[in-house]
Amino acid sequence: MTIITAPFKVAYWSTTMLCFAMVGSVKYAMRMQKGFRKWRQKVKPTHGDADFASDKVLKDGGHFDAEGWLVGVVERPGRFLSWRKRRKRVFTAREACAIGMAPRRTGKTQTAIAQLLELAGRKAKPDVLIVDPAGDIQIATQAAYEAAGYRVIVLNFIDPRGSETYDPLSYLRPYKFYDFDRQIDHLCQLIMPDDATTRETHFQEFARILLAGTMAYLMKDRQDDATLFRAVELLTTDSKARNAMFTDMRKSPDPIVRQAVNAFDEAGDKERGSFSTTMTRKLKVWLRQSVKALTATGEVDPQGAIIRGWTWENIYLADTPTAIYIRTGLGTDEGAAARLMLGNAINTRRYMFNEGMTKFKRDLRILVDEAVTIGNCQAIIDATNELGKAGVRVMLWYLSTRDVFQTFPNAKTLINNCDIFIFGGGKEMDAYEDFSRMIGEFTVESRSHSTGKHGDSQSANEQARRRAKADELRRQEFYELTAIISNFAVKLRKPFNVHGPEPVYYHKS
Repeated sequence: MTIITAPFKVAYWSTTMLCFAMVGSVKYAMRMQKGFRKWRQKVKPTHGDADFASDKVLKDGGHFDAEGWLVGVVERPGRFLSWRKRRKRVFTAREACAIGMAPRRTGKTQTAIAQLLELAGRKAKPDVLIVDPAGDIQIATQAAYEAAGYRVIVLNFIDPRGSETYDPLSYLRPYKFYDFDRQIDHLCQLIMPDDATTRETHFQEFARILLAGTMAYLMKDRQDDATLFRAVELLTTDSKARNAMFTDMRKSPDPIVRQAVNAFDEAGDKERGSFSTTMTRKLKVWLRQSVKALTATGEVDPQGAIIRGWTWENIYLADTPTAIYIRTGLGTDEGAAARLMLGNAINTRRYMFNEGMTKFKRDLRILVDEAVTIGNCQAIIDATNELGKAGVRVMLWYLSTRDVFQTFPNAKTLINNCDIFIFGGGKEMDAYEDFSRMIGEFTVESRSHSTGKHGDSQSANEQARRRAKADELRRQEFYELTAIISNFAVKLRKPFNVHGPEPVYYHKS
């Protein structure tokens, strides 16, 4: 290298190195861009990537915020002492309704108690309606609601002595010209719902038409005799009194009243016998003395008109939140009375919303333990379908999905619009199989290795596996539960512990 060529060689190598650096930078940038794009636009595995929700997913979805129904808790090791568990409560979305599928002796009632204790401790206190057939929920939670400033109403059909009363006809407003007939239909649908498996629906429809006409007649023309007990008594126990009433009903200006008598007149003797049998079967519970005592105040004003007592509208407009316990007993027909009362609560909320009250003072929370006892309740379907805007949130506890399908003609609609809590310990494998499919599948890679005379060979193929198989859901431990919330599934611990003499509930943050 001479003094003349040296500068040229330095320039040459500098330029070459600069070009290599530029090419390397471009390649690196392209690689980074490709990797970033791949990270942003993940290619989903062939058979899916279902997984249980992480804490981040729950937090981003607001499921650590106490707004919906309490589902359970996630447990994590302590930050400093790993053996001390950190618990975070997990909730449904605020407007969500939920169904719990829990076989007996798996902690269903304890979970319901934890849910209600959590509601009592909230700053924004809802009105709460609790259907408690056995009465154990009331024992565990009433003191908490009283301490939280709630007005507590107990309707006890097992022992009406000392119980408060509720007149279901207080839902009706005869002075509402354009709405009264609709309210009559709602009430009759609750008193005499359709059977889920019947093929003779016209018998039930005829019975409802007669009941609707009778109640409309009593409310408008004989208000001093207008009770549910009296309406059923006239229709099913005294044919002479019924025929005399029908004679008067034929003169009524109300087409609903005349329609009922006309339907009775047009029916043949054989059909009347079937209709009468259907009415007697459906309405017999309303003649029981305990039901009679709790569904009428027994009071009249100085003009002789019946005093109906409190209404659901009074509850919703009051400044103080209210907790109402309905105890019907297990294995009795009084669940029909609970159905009528919670149906009136939901339907009152609906007509208030339709009449312009789009914002209520408080949400309405309805929890039904042993929900099979209330039977087919169309108001429950309406609440899960369309009354989220009116602040109605429902929690139903069943022993099995079969109970749901045997109760509701449109059970799939109910399940589709609810979050689902799944407890182990059941034997209903087809239900666990359905839940397993809901949770989804993920992709696993199956590898194989073989050795031959030409050497070793390896292969791999992708297969689908359920994130939670049906038998895995069935074999969940006592304190485990799986919940399908919104569009994901989550594994949780139940919100209580019964290792000590008294259960410990994880309802507080």
